[in-house]
Amino acid sequence: MESSASIRQNPVEVFHDDPYENSVTKSFQNLGLRDHSAANSSSSVRTQWLSPNSVCDRQSIWGYCFFTHDEGDGFETSRGFGWDTRNQTHEHDRFAAGPLALGYRFTGIEDDSWSGEWSGYEFDASRIRTILRGEQCELKETLICSLQRFVFALMTDEKKFFVFKMLVDACNGSHLDSLVHSISLESELFVEAAFREQGVKSIGKLINKVKKSRHAFILTQILSTRFFDLMTDNTARKVIQQCFMLLGHEQNEILYERTIVLCRELATHKIGCRSLNECIDTIAGRQRSILLNDIADASEDLSIDPYGNYVVQKVLDLKNSDVTSRILCVLRGKHIVLARNKVGSNVVEKCMMCSEVGLLDVVNELLSDPKTPFQLAQDHFGNYVIQKALLRTKESDDLREMYKSMVKLLKPYKKELERTAGGRNVMNLIVRDEGSRSTVCRNTVENRDFFACKKRL
Repeated sequence: MESSASIRQNPVEVFHDDPYENSVTKSFQNLGLRDHSAANSSSSVRTQWLSPNSVCDRQSIWGYCFFTHDEGDGFETSRGFGWDTRNQTHEHDRFAAGPLALGYRFTGIEDDSWSGEWSGYEFDASRIRTILRGEQCELKETLICSLQRFVFALMTDEKKFFVFKMLVDACNGSHLDSLVHSISLESELFVEAAFREQGVKSIGKLINKVKKSRHAFILTQILSTRFFDLMTDNTARKVIQQCFMLLGHEQNEILYERTIVLCRELATHKIGCRSLNECIDTIAGRQRSILLNDIADASEDLSIDPYGNYVVQKVLDLKNSDVTSRILCVLRGKHIVLARNKVGSNVVEKCMMCSEVGLLDVVNELLSDPKTPFQLAQDHFGNYVIQKALLRTKESDDLREMYKSMVKLLKPYKKELERTAGGRNVMNLIVRDEGSRSTVCRNTVENRDFFACKKRL
């Protein structure tokens, strides 16, 4: 009996050439997989099989264990991996007699240390495509089952994504059931893939494949388990966006429910507010009403939040009369305070732009104190609110008197206003309007005199 030391020093010598090794190697190559880390094409079968990427089971189906080979220490499993031996307990495998690392199955990715070993393996795209699109059912079945073992590695590897894409295209019926079932068993790995750009593309491909099947419900349920993390990550949020765009309301219902629960947290997050606005575009029915009303009820706090104000503006842009009225009711009496706030002033302007009721609310509040227009016109942010109020009231014949009232309150402070940039902008707006009106009057008089003179002639 050979010692374990002899195995560690020269593991290749433990095995001997025989027809079985030749047959499994041929089967391995027939599936369109080759290890370009083997020395050369003339290397012995045992050298090719023991190159640091490949193992074999009793069905002659290829696999990976991603172990590293050091001449001094023998075979060692790479650090940072999750391993499982469930499919490698065969009594009759020739390779089961080798080092223990050969019996392990790769089950997870905890860091990027796997990429070097994985990239050492080369796929014959043409051969794989031929098998997956061909009529050889047994060979196709073998390849699909084999690829499904490493679905998470394929999903997140930029160079191997084409294999995952072909796998998804080839999966139908029971194969698709099996693929989604595999993902559900390792749901955390599936979610982790969403935080990588390549993983986003892969998940998008899968979502598009299952969008009309019951499997879509499984994927959205998995994604809902870490919904806030996904919605607040600049990469992972694209996966949720694809769900919103590609899947139906029923399939997305669990995601919309999570959006409602986490509404305020998302609205006040730098990335989450963008994700929430995208959700508003697609959510419908009862859940839409609940979400919009929740935002309206929180609009006072959200209006002065550096990110939440964008969500309030988004809802106002919808011009939903019920929700807009709800927001205006919450903000009524607070417009002057908001106008002095950097982001709150944007919300006040939006109230005037999106609703005539909102315009009346703001202007009435401005005119409630004779000094308010002057004070806001001098303010770094408030002057924009005054300018917007002047423009909007000037455009409407019904509100022209309000415009004149504001101008009357501002004119006595002309010198003081011209000392600040905001005040100058306000006064320039008034002067331009008066100049244009005087020009119109002058032209009217000249035209009247011209026609009167012509008539006398």
